[in-house]
Amino acid sequence: MLERGTIVAGDFRVDGVVGDGGMGVVYEATQLSLDRTVALKLVSTAFSQDAGFRERFRREGRLQATLEHAHVIDVYAAGQSDQGLYLAMRLVRGPSLAALIGKPALTVERTQRLLTQIASALDAAHDVGLIHRDLKPHNILIDERRDHSYLADFGVTKARGTAGLTQVGQLVGTLAYMAPEQFRGYEATERSDIYSFGAVLFESIVGTVPYAMPTEASIINAHLSEAVPKITDHRPELPSGVDDVIARAMAKEPEDRYATATAMMEELAATLAAEAPASRTLVSDVPEPPPPADATRVVPAPDPPPAEPGTRVTTDVPAPPTAVTPAPATELRTAETTAAPVEATTISKREAVAPPPAPPRAARPAGRSRWIWAIGAAAILGLAVAGFVGGSHSAPDKQRTVVDRSQRNVKTGALGVAAPVSWKQASAPSIPGLRLGNGLSVAPSEAGGLTAGNVRRAWPTFLPASFRKAIGAAAVKRRQLVKIGGLSAYRYPNVAPKGYAGSMTVYAIPQGKSEWIAACWGASGAPPEQCEDVAASLSVDGAKDYDLAPSAAYASKIRGAVAALEGARKGGLAAVSKASTQKAQSTAVRQVAAAYAAFAKRLAAAGPPPYASPAHARIVSAARSTQRAYAALAGAAAAGSRGRYDAARALVRKREAQLRATLAGLAQLGYQV
Repeated sequence: MLERGTIVAGDFRVDGVVGDGGMGVVYEATQLSLDRTVALKLVSTAFSQDAGFRERFRREGRLQATLEHAHVIDVYAAGQSDQGLYLAMRLVRGPSLAALIGKPALTVERTQRLLTQIASALDAAHDVGLIHRDLKPHNILIDERRDHSYLADFGVTKARGTAGLTQVGQLVGTLAYMAPEQFRGYEATERSDIYSFGAVLFESIVGTVPYAMPTEASIINAHLSEAVPKITDHRPELPSGVDDVIARAMAKEPEDRYATATAMMEELAATLAAEAPASRTLVSDVPEPPPPADATRVVPAPDPPPAEPGTRVTTDVPAPPTAVTPAPATELRTAETTAAPVEATTISKREAVAPPPAPPRAARPAGRSRWIWAIGAAAILGLAVAGFVGGSHSAPDKQRTVVDRSQRNVKTGALGVAAPVSWKQASAPSIPGLRLGNGLSVAPSEAGGLTAGNVRRAWPTFLPASFRKAIGAAAVKRRQLVKIGGLSAYRYPNVAPKGYAGSMTVYAIPQGKSEWIAACWGASGAPPEQCEDVAASLSVDGAKDYDLAPSAAYASKIRGAVAALEGARKGGLAAVSKASTQKAQSTAVRQVAAAYAAFAKRLAAAGPPPYASPAHARIVSAARSTQRAYAALAGAAAAGSRGRYDAARALVRKREAQLRATLAGLAQLGYQV
């Protein structure tokens, strides 16, 4: 270990120890020439004195330095010093993924978000011929200020087709994550990294490594011959599809694994989004109950009204009765589903069910008032959580070449950023549909830069309607959930507003009655490649962080309320079908109205997260309106007024359609409806 204050390579002052491993020690150091803090890795003397190792280390250090990626630790400098070979890298202040495993903060959704970022970094390394060979949670670092993950420690990385850093017969990597072919004596490949990545995903979700064996020999044997363990054996609440993802990632034969880490995470995302509990659709085709014994005639039910476009009609129209027969029971059916992908979030919309036939016109027996009209209502939707899969602070597809790494703080009003010293304050560009107040704008040139400011509240996308129109619905659906400057934000990548020559990536940060917007823009092409890092440093004085991730607790409360409503509603409609008098039917309809009243009361106590409050308020209001519509229907049935009944029946259909629409509105916030 080096003493505090030691100068390495004439430019790096040792300030403390970050950690140590088999190949060397990582220090926190100050690069004196640029007055910046770095992570300084010194390779142990035993390796540094080997001429072959030194050459391969330099070659692979150069390869890693070319890997400019938002989720790979930047290499600032490399070389030989009196203390041994060294690498100077970005210092990340935050825990490793290993430190988070087993803690409540590492949810499945967060795991998915962080490892999706690492997947893009790993694929970028593979694209330039680098094989990591030691992928494990300890080598994934988390900047918790913006929930940004980094792939680190390329100390045993190997360039494809070249000799490695070890001697013949040595195993490279950590046993718990190594691929079977490495134990068989074969070279590690990109697919070996995929195997290790699958093991990291397993441990992040379950809390233990896939093969938790007591000895090295038993671990190696498990990797070679034992079946891939199942996540659902430990987490039975998760969909079985996650087991399929792990099984493919950790297949014994390399050719059976995913070709890329991104493909693996995309399949995980699709599995988590698609395998939510199915909602039930209630189809109630309630025929007129049989007339009383003294009825003189019965008029058959007319044909059902035409269904609205796009609906599926399920009808059971009875033949005109000639004798007293039992009324058929209300059916419980499951509607077919269709999925509409929205970037990282999949929202399934269930088919609506057309209303039942209009009530038959029954003749009024002399001296009696006993016609009974059937009622019907469309389906109530169930609800499940579908977490944001993307949520990554994604890097551009191409490699970035960053020259100027020294930074300065720029502040205007409530806004501040850390920008490269070559970036200057600039005039904000004219962006169609986006007028920002209290703004800040910095740029390296007139070709592009970063502009930030605020707009009035624009729930639920947090983008002004005029800007949404300018970029189109498809761009809005590609949003991702990220953290910038410690604040939750939606990221809209690669949007091109109509009437604007370039493209941009836009961040929307909700703040109660207003939203803060940051845009990385290019005047006639893509934004500057450093702009994402500048945007990630954005700070807003007095800003509050709103958790934009879908709340499982809230979804569970709404789902429970919907399930209770469906059960009570079914019972009420069944009672309507059995009613033989207007009074009995009115009582049964009031039972349905009471179900909606209980539903509204339960919703009011659900406690939505702040960002979902506007949607929640609409649902509660729609539930109460539906309850009042059913109460009016009950009154019309009791009064025997056909005109009032028809009007109330039409209102019931309208109010239930509005309720379905408000529930579906939660889909815009990442819930699966």
